[in-house]
Amino acid sequence: MGGRNTLFKIVLILYIGIITTNPLFGAQSLDESLTAMAFALESGRFADYLVLLTPSLREKEEGVVESYLDDLGFETISVFQTHGRKVFENKTSVYCQVLYENEYSTLIEVWHLTLIKTDGGWKIDDKQVTGTVRNLYKIRPHSTCRYRIEFQGRSRLL
Repeated sequence: MGGRNTLFKIVLILYIGIITTNPLFGAQSLDESLTAMAFALESGRFADYLVLLTPSLREKEEGVVESYLDDLGFETISVFQTHGRKVFENKTSVYCQVLYENEYSTLIEVWHLTLIKTDGGWKIDDKQVTGTVRNLYKIRPHSTCRYRIEFQGRSRLL
C-alpha cells in the first residue's frame, strides 16, 4: 500500500508542477496569453493555439498555420512581439512578426491581433495579416568559392 500511495503523490506533484509552469494553463494577463500563443505555435501544438482563439476565429484559423508547414514545407515557426500595442480596458491590439522557416527560405508575416478579455484571461478575437508577406531565400556559398557581389554600384569580393 505504501508504494501506491508514494506513486500517487509523485504523479500528483508532477501534474501540479506541469500545470503551474506550462504557459498554456491559467493564462490570465495579456502577456501570459501572448506567451502561451507563441509557445503553442513554436512547439507545434496547434490544438493549444486554437484554444486561445474565440470560437468565430477558431473556425477560420483551423488548419491555416498547419498548411504552411505541411503544404509549403516550412519546418519551424517563430513568433516575435513588436512594440506597437494599444491597450484598452477589455480589448487590445497587438502586432507580431511570425517567421516560418525551412532549410532554404524564410516567410515573414506581420499579424495584427485583436484580443478581448474573457473570464479566463485574454482570447484572440481577430487576426489580420498586414502588409506584404515576404519570402527570403537563404544562400550558402561553398566555403572554398569566392564570389563578387555588386550592391548599389559598389563591388566587393567575398
